Formats: sequence, structure tokens, C-alpha cells
Amino acid sequence: MSDISLMITVDNNYINHIPEVVKRLEAVGVIVERTMEEVGIIAGSIDATKIQTVSNVDGVKSVEESAPYQLPNPESELW
Repeated sequence: MSDISLMITVDNNYINHIPEVVKRLEAVGVIVERTMEEVGIIAGSIDATKIQTVSNVDGVKSVEESAPYQLPNPESELW
């Protein structure tokens, strides 16, 4: 299966322990790409078949699949 991108929200009770949450996420297979400690968000990716394991990690409040986006070519017509 292919990897999916995730936005993981850290539970408020773990906001001061984000490095520990990151270690737990990595232990279940998450490839952490960015940690935004100020807002309690961790961005990463994981094999799509393992997404349920992410929700069960201590310190995780919610998990959302990131929507892919692509900016239009700057030379293309927008209208």
C-alpha cells in the first residue's frame, strides 16, 4: 500500500511532551516530517494500512489525512 500524509493533533495534556509523542509515533511507523510545537501539530506520513495505529498512540488527540494541493503553473491562464 502507499503512504499517506497526515496532520496529527497532540492532546493538550501532552503539549509539553511533544518529543515523547514523536518517538511513539515513529515507533508505530510514522515518518515525522515536521513538528509544530507551538500549535501542537505533527505532520508526517505512514503506510495507509497502519493509520488506525496512529490514533491509538498516547498523546494523540486526532489524525487527519492531509489533502494534497498543487499551485497552478504561474504561466497558465486562471480565467
